[in-house]
Amino acid sequence: MSPSGPSRPICAPGCSMSPVGCSIKMSARNRTSKYLGIDRRMSSNAAPPQTHRPADGSMAALMADAGQPDPAMAEAVDWVVHLTSGEATHDDLQELDAWRAATPANDAAYRALAALHPLGAALKGQSGVSRRAMLSGGAVSLAAIGAIGLARPPLGLWPSFSELMADHRTGPGQRFAFRPIDGVDVELNSRTSVALVSSGEGMRLIDGETFVAVANGTPFDVQAGEAHLRANGASFNVQTLAGGIRVACVAGEVLCGTGGTIARLASAQEWRLAANGRATTRPIDEGAAGSWRNGILRFERAPLAEVIEQFNRYRARPVMLASSAIGAQPVSGFFHTSDIDAAVSQLQALHQLNVRHLPGGVILVG
Repeated sequence: MSPSGPSRPICAPGCSMSPVGCSIKMSARNRTSKYLGIDRRMSSNAAPPQTHRPADGSMAALMADAGQPDPAMAEAVDWVVHLTSGEATHDDLQELDAWRAATPANDAAYRALAALHPLGAALKGQSGVSRRAMLSGGAVSLAAIGAIGLARPPLGLWPSFSELMADHRTGPGQRFAFRPIDGVDVELNSRTSVALVSSGEGMRLIDGETFVAVANGTPFDVQAGEAHLRANGASFNVQTLAGGIRVACVAGEVLCGTGGTIARLASAQEWRLAANGRATTRPIDEGAAGSWRNGILRFERAPLAEVIEQFNRYRARPVMLASSAIGAQPVSGFFHTSDIDAAVSQLQALHQLNVRHLPGGVILVG
């Protein structure tokens, strides 16, 4: 469909975009909403502020609502989602070419995002067999990759489907506190999603980090991956990491179970459940557990890869390691969650790391 036809929708008065750019953006949002299948359902019920669900359901709106104001990158995400939906047509590619040619920022954002996407070079819009194959015989595989993109978005550039369906969700730099039932106080860290279960007498940590304070006489259950936790008169911090689940007890006692085994976690102890199912317990400085609630990240000989993963909870665009070989390098120190870019500069100075700033706000550390 030509983007320049007279029947195309135009933007509202005061919009700074050209008619072509605006119509392309609107069609991209409409396609993304259709692909996600959430625009009507999301707009039919007023969502609570803490879930940050947009009315139109587009990825651009999702990213903007999550504290990511870069319009070019948000529109690039719309395009990538549509191209991986299996519904892309030749007309869509012509619209994409026109959008990329409209401004250098559009093209730079698209190239930066495409380079991080599993489809790699095919998404960069290169001419030749790859593009024709993508539009003809690749519909099934593209749809499958699109579904994977919703389940595990690359580098957390947009919320996963599970996160979108959460009862409470925070974006980069946001925190949210709530009381699911009397006697239980929950605080969500940045980029955290939870779903309530058993009428609020328990919850599931979908992703992120949360601090839970449970009064005496109020049993409360938390599920995080394969870990099942129960507390009654305790305060503890729970976190999901690429390497597994981490639980730190600040006060009282927490029962940590997995695979039929149960560990009793006392104050100033940490329980880790690795991705391979191995569980370990070790003593910790209880002041470090939940230090994010005071705006501080504390590390003591933590692997660099884990530090970067923690940084990415607070930054709209990802910080990436240039090589996994340096991921095990130990890092110790205090970092302010309010200025992660300064924290990256600290790492650069302390560990003689190379830092590159890429288009779209991505930082490459090597």
